[in-house]
Amino acid sequence: MEDEARKDAIAALAPMDRLTFLIGSVSRADVWLEFQLRQLWMSRVGASYAIYLVPNTFELLVQQCVVLFKENTDCDERVRRAADDALQAARAAHVERNRVIHDMWLPNIEQGQVSDPETFVRQQALKHQPSGKAVLKTLQDVEDTLVALQRAGHRISCLIFLNGMFSDGGIDAPERDESMLRIAEDRFDLFPDGGARPHQD
Repeated sequence: MEDEARKDAIAALAPMDRLTFLIGSVSRADVWLEFQLRQLWMSRVGASYAIYLVPNTFELLVQQCVVLFKENTDCDERVRRAADDALQAARAAHVERNRVIHDMWLPNIEQGQVSDPETFVRQQALKHQPSGKAVLKTLQDVEDTLVALQRAGHRISCLIFLNGMFSDGGIDAPERDESMLRIAEDRFDLFPDGGARPHQD
Protein backbone atom coordinates (compact mmCIF):
# COMPACT_ATOMS: atom_id res chain seq x y z
CA MET A 1 0.00 0.00 0.00
CA GLU A 2 2.80 2.39 0.91
CA ASP A 3 4.58 1.69 -2.39
CA GLU A 4 1.40 2.37 -4.34
CA ALA A 5 0.81 5.64 -2.47
CA ARG A 6 4.37 6.73 -3.18
CA LYS A 7 4.03 5.82 -6.86
CA ASP A 8 0.76 7.74 -7.14
CA ALA A 9 2.26 10.79 -5.44
CA ILE A 10 5.17 10.86 -7.88
CA ALA A 11 2.86 10.36 -10.87
CA ALA A 12 0.74 13.29 -9.69
CA LEU A 13 3.68 15.71 -9.98
CA ALA A 14 3.85 18.06 -12.93
CA PRO A 15 6.26 16.73 -15.62
CA MET A 16 8.99 19.28 -14.82
CA ASP A 17 8.70 18.46 -11.10
CA ARG A 18 8.87 14.75 -11.86
CA LEU A 19 12.00 15.37 -13.89
CA THR A 20 13.56 17.22 -10.94
CA PHE A 21 12.60 14.38 -8.58
CA LEU A 22 14.03 11.76 -10.94
CA ILE A 23 17.29 13.64 -11.44
CA GLY A 24 17.74 13.70 -7.67
CA SER A 25 16.93 9.99 -7.44
CA VAL A 26 19.45 9.21 -10.19
CA SER A 27 22.12 11.16 -8.32
CA ARG A 28 21.45 9.28 -5.07
CA ALA A 29 21.44 5.89 -6.79
CA ASP A 30 24.77 6.64 -8.42
CA VAL A 31 26.33 7.63 -5.08
CA TRP A 32 25.21 4.28 -3.65
CA LEU A 33 26.58 2.44 -6.67
CA GLU A 34 29.98 4.13 -6.38
CA PHE A 35 30.08 3.31 -2.66
CA GLN A 36 29.47 -0.37 -3.48
CA LEU A 37 32.24 -0.26 -6.07
CA ARG A 38 34.68 1.11 -3.50
CA GLN A 39 33.72 -1.64 -1.07
CA LEU A 40 34.19 -4.23 -3.80
CA TRP A 41 37.62 -2.85 -4.67
CA MET A 42 38.67 -2.96 -1.01
CA SER A 43 37.37 -6.51 -0.63
CA ARG A 44 39.50 -7.59 -3.59
CA VAL A 45 42.65 -5.82 -2.39
CA GLY A 46 42.32 -7.16 1.15
CA ALA A 47 44.23 -6.10 4.23
CA SER A 48 47.28 -4.32 2.84
CA TYR A 49 48.73 -0.85 2.38
CA ALA A 50 47.05 -0.81 -1.04
CA ILE A 51 43.83 0.03 0.78
CA TYR A 52 45.10 3.64 0.93
CA LEU A 53 45.32 3.77 -2.85
CA VAL A 54 41.62 3.34 -3.57
CA PRO A 55 40.85 4.89 -7.01
CA ASN A 56 39.30 8.34 -6.86
CA THR A 57 37.11 8.13 -9.97
CA PHE A 58 34.24 5.88 -10.98
CA GLU A 59 35.93 4.73 -14.18
CA LEU A 60 39.17 3.80 -12.41
CA LEU A 61 37.20 1.82 -9.85
CA VAL A 62 35.53 -0.17 -12.63
CA GLN A 63 38.76 -0.72 -14.55
CA GLN A 64 40.70 -1.92 -11.52
CA CYS A 65 37.88 -4.17 -10.29
CA VAL A 66 37.76 -5.81 -13.72
CA VAL A 67 41.52 -6.47 -13.54
CA LEU A 68 41.36 -7.73 -9.95
CA PHE A 69 38.72 -10.32 -10.86
CA LYS A 70 40.56 -11.43 -14.00
CA GLU A 71 43.84 -11.88 -12.13
CA ASN A 72 42.33 -13.89 -9.27
CA THR A 73 42.88 -17.51 -10.27
CA ASP A 74 40.96 -18.73 -7.21
CA CYS A 75 37.78 -17.00 -8.30
CA ASP A 76 34.94 -19.26 -9.46
CA GLU A 77 34.35 -18.88 -13.20
CA ARG A 78 30.65 -18.21 -12.73
CA VAL A 79 31.44 -15.43 -10.25
CA ARG A 80 34.07 -14.04 -12.61
CA ARG A 81 31.57 -13.84 -15.50
CA ALA A 82 28.95 -12.26 -13.25
CA ALA A 83 31.49 -9.72 -12.01
CA ASP A 84 32.60 -8.70 -15.49
CA ASP A 85 29.02 -8.28 -16.68
CA ALA A 86 27.96 -6.38 -13.53
CA LEU A 87 30.94 -4.03 -13.78
CA GLN A 88 30.16 -3.27 -17.43
CA ALA A 89 26.53 -2.62 -16.46
CA ALA A 90 27.70 -0.27 -13.71
CA ARG A 91 29.88 1.62 -16.19
CA ALA A 92 27.05 1.97 -18.73
CA ALA A 93 24.58 3.14 -16.08
CA HIS A 94 27.06 5.72 -14.77
CA VAL A 95 27.69 7.08 -18.27
CA GLU A 96 23.96 7.63 -18.72
CA ARG A 97 23.82 9.14 -15.21
CA ASN A 98 26.34 11.75 -16.34
CA ARG A 99 24.09 12.79 -19.17
CA VAL A 100 21.03 12.95 -16.90
CA ILE A 101 22.82 15.04 -14.27
CA HIS A 102 25.00 17.33 -16.38
CA ASP A 103 23.03 17.97 -19.57
CA MET A 104 20.54 20.75 -20.08
CA TRP A 105 16.86 19.74 -20.01
CA LEU A 106 14.60 22.00 -22.05
CA PRO A 107 10.89 21.81 -22.92
CA ASN A 108 10.17 20.27 -26.30
CA ILE A 109 8.78 23.26 -28.21
CA GLU A 110 7.17 22.75 -31.59
CA GLN A 111 5.42 25.56 -33.45
CA GLY A 112 5.54 27.81 -30.43
CA GLN A 113 4.12 25.39 -27.86
CA VAL A 114 5.07 22.37 -25.79
CA SER A 115 4.25 19.35 -27.93
CA ASP A 116 4.53 16.73 -25.17
CA PRO A 117 5.06 17.75 -21.52
CA GLU A 118 6.79 14.42 -20.75
CA THR A 119 9.31 14.75 -23.59
CA PHE A 120 12.31 17.03 -23.20
CA VAL A 121 15.17 18.25 -25.34
CA ARG A 122 18.38 17.07 -23.70
CA GLN A 123 21.55 18.80 -24.80
CA GLN A 124 25.11 18.79 -23.51
CA ALA A 125 26.16 22.03 -21.88
CA LEU A 126 29.57 23.66 -21.99
CA LYS A 127 30.01 26.56 -19.57
CA HIS A 128 26.23 26.86 -19.33
CA GLN A 129 25.86 27.10 -23.10
CA PRO A 130 24.30 24.39 -25.30
CA SER A 131 26.79 22.32 -27.26
CA GLY A 132 26.60 19.21 -29.35
CA LYS A 133 23.51 17.61 -30.84
CA ALA A 134 20.23 17.81 -28.96
CA VAL A 135 18.26 14.61 -28.42
CA LEU A 136 14.70 13.97 -27.34
CA LYS A 137 14.36 12.15 -24.02
CA THR A 138 11.28 11.24 -22.01
CA LEU A 139 10.67 10.87 -18.30
CA GLN A 140 10.64 7.12 -18.91
CA ASP A 141 14.22 7.36 -20.19
CA VAL A 142 15.26 8.95 -16.89
CA GLU A 143 13.36 6.30 -14.93
CA ASP A 144 15.18 3.62 -16.95
CA THR A 145 18.52 5.18 -15.96
CA LEU A 146 17.46 5.11 -12.31
CA VAL A 147 16.52 1.43 -12.54
CA ALA A 148 19.82 0.60 -14.28
CA LEU A 149 21.78 2.27 -11.47
CA GLN A 150 19.76 0.50 -8.78
CA ARG A 151 20.17 -2.88 -10.43
CA ALA A 152 23.91 -2.36 -10.88
CA GLY A 153 24.20 -1.37 -7.23
CA HIS A 154 22.56 -4.58 -6.06
CA ARG A 155 24.75 -6.66 -8.34
CA ILE A 156 27.97 -5.07 -7.10
CA SER A 157 26.81 -5.36 -3.49
CA CYS A 158 26.28 -9.11 -3.87
CA LEU A 159 29.74 -9.50 -5.40
CA ILE A 160 31.17 -8.09 -2.16
CA PHE A 161 29.46 -10.82 -0.16
CA LEU A 162 30.48 -13.50 -2.64
CA ASN A 163 34.05 -12.31 -2.29
CA GLY A 164 33.89 -13.28 1.37
CA MET A 165 34.18 -9.81 2.83
CA PHE A 166 31.26 -10.37 5.17
CA SER A 167 30.79 -14.14 4.84
CA ASP A 168 30.57 -16.01 8.13
CA GLY A 169 29.95 -19.46 6.66
CA GLY A 170 27.19 -21.42 8.39
CA ILE A 171 24.88 -24.16 7.26
CA ASP A 172 22.84 -21.80 5.10
CA ALA A 173 25.88 -20.43 3.27
CA PRO A 174 25.39 -22.43 0.01
CA GLU A 175 21.76 -21.32 -0.36
CA ARG A 176 22.64 -17.75 0.55
CA ASP A 177 25.58 -17.68 -1.86
CA GLU A 178 23.38 -19.00 -4.69
CA SER A 179 20.87 -16.22 -4.03
CA MET A 180 23.66 -13.64 -4.03
CA LEU A 181 25.08 -15.04 -7.25
CA ARG A 182 21.73 -14.90 -9.01
CA ILE A 183 21.44 -11.22 -8.12
CA ALA A 184 25.02 -10.63 -9.30
CA GLU A 185 24.04 -12.30 -12.59
CA ASP A 186 21.12 -9.85 -12.96
CA ARG A 187 18.58 -12.60 -12.27
CA PHE A 188 16.36 -10.78 -9.79
CA ASP A 189 13.27 -8.64 -9.36
CA LEU A 190 13.67 -5.02 -8.29
CA PHE A 191 10.92 -3.69 -6.03
CA PRO A 192 9.62 -0.10 -5.98
CA ASP A 193 11.20 0.45 -2.57
CA GLY A 194 14.61 -0.50 -4.00
CA GLY A 195 14.69 -4.03 -2.59
CA ALA A 196 15.76 -7.06 -4.59
CA ARG A 197 14.60 -10.69 -4.72
CA PRO A 198 16.53 -13.34 -6.69
CA HIS A 199 14.71 -15.44 -9.26
CA GLN A 200 13.97 -18.97 -8.10
CA ASP A 201 14.17 -20.67 -11.51
